[in-house]
Amino acid sequence: MELYQAPSGSNSTASNSSSSTLNVGRDGSGSFSGSFSGSGSTLGGRLGSTSSIPGGDSTPATSPTSVRRPSFFTQISGSSQSSFQSQPTVTRHGRKYINDATLPYPLPCDIAELNRQNLRHLLFKEVFGTYYTANFGTNLKKGEIPIPSKVLDLGCGTGCWSASMADEFASKFGKKDTEFVGLDLLPIQPDLPGVNFRFVQHNFLEKSLPFESRSFDMVFLRELTMCIPNNIKLTNILSECIRVLKPGGVLEIQCSKLPFPLSPNQRESITNPPNPTADLTIRSLPRMNTPRLPSSAYYTEQTTAFNLNPANRYLQDWNKWITTILTSREVSTVPCTLVGPSLLMERDSENQTLASVTSKRLALPFDEIWWETEQEVETDVESGFGRNKIKNGRRGPLTEEEKAVRGLAKSNFGKLIESLEPVMREGVGLKVEEWDKWYREVMSNFVKEGGLKNGECLEFGAWVAIKSKSG
Repeated sequence: MELYQAPSGSNSTASNSSSSTLNVGRDGSGSFSGSFSGSGSTLGGRLGSTSSIPGGDSTPATSPTSVRRPSFFTQISGSSQSSFQSQPTVTRHGRKYINDATLPYPLPCDIAELNRQNLRHLLFKEVFGTYYTANFGTNLKKGEIPIPSKVLDLGCGTGCWSASMADEFASKFGKKDTEFVGLDLLPIQPDLPGVNFRFVQHNFLEKSLPFESRSFDMVFLRELTMCIPNNIKLTNILSECIRVLKPGGVLEIQCSKLPFPLSPNQRESITNPPNPTADLTIRSLPRMNTPRLPSSAYYTEQTTAFNLNPANRYLQDWNKWITTILTSREVSTVPCTLVGPSLLMERDSENQTLASVTSKRLALPFDEIWWETEQEVETDVESGFGRNKIKNGRRGPLTEEEKAVRGLAKSNFGKLIESLEPVMREGVGLKVEEWDKWYREVMSNFVKEGGLKNGECLEFGAWVAIKSKSG
């Protein structure tokens, strides 16, 4: 499977012409074909040849700027640890998984899944407009945050975020020497030429981070969903992230779904959130009176009345099944839901380890919504929406560029379904032929029958916390 590569020379959101197609069929169901013009041109160069997975058919690529450190795994049974060290991955149902029975993480770690994650990385960029949401800059008098000199990419995967940020800091701010430290379970990063990057192999769920306190200017996490077991407290993980931050440092967490901040009374019961729907469930966007962003996404706020039960029956299946399998694997279904209240509790605690906590939330529909086609076309719309200012927004039917971005979201969701097929079949008790029938119907509904025109969307959120100067 070829890695998605954005065309070179593009530095604006969906700025050029594009076309997209979702292919239906068992071998290529849900795959995205055609062209997509948008940001992230450097990513294709950085990750044009993804390294092989450890334990696979070939030896993983080793970057001359990377440092492969010894494993820090602890508190794992002897047999599990021995198996992992001798053979890091295992093949089941035709997919490659981390060879550690103690990990509840349900996704594979093969090239197809890593490419899906890289594609998701580009979606975050298209939606947010940048790879980060912290207010970095060089004008400190206006409250901009200094460009980090040392960054921890926690759960770094292929290293695509670190590579993209290195290019962003160099091209936008002229800072070319930022050091990136990637931490994850497997050394699956390809060569990252020109990036000051080193890798640390470590399971941060099992042991504290292997760094001194106040070591980093920024700690970054993305997509906690499906990673946090029920027996691991999210607050402990966040406390570790804050510990290794320097005073004034930035903690940024990007998630698939980001509910709105809870009241002080509600924060005290964060282990029992008022809306317990799983973070990966799909909701529907209501009719929006605000213009779209250039990416075709919408800002959402506390008053946004999402429909928790989408009209699409296949998404109803998905919502029920994803909650079932995560629950059965004893994985937290709502880690992103709990991030905000946990950070706000840190900010409001007696120690006041955090000086400020801010958030941003957007929704990207999968397809053109029926009410968008009825709106009068308005270009170059500027609108105030809560704390957010929308410039060059748009109403009315989608442009071809906007359709391409939404096609990318649809494709990425289809690839997530593919990656979860083995565990979902097992979790809900479907035979292979039953799953195949359901999956063919899903792809046909999504692509041919226009089944996603009622506002069904992917949600994107980011929390940014600043460590206090006395922390």
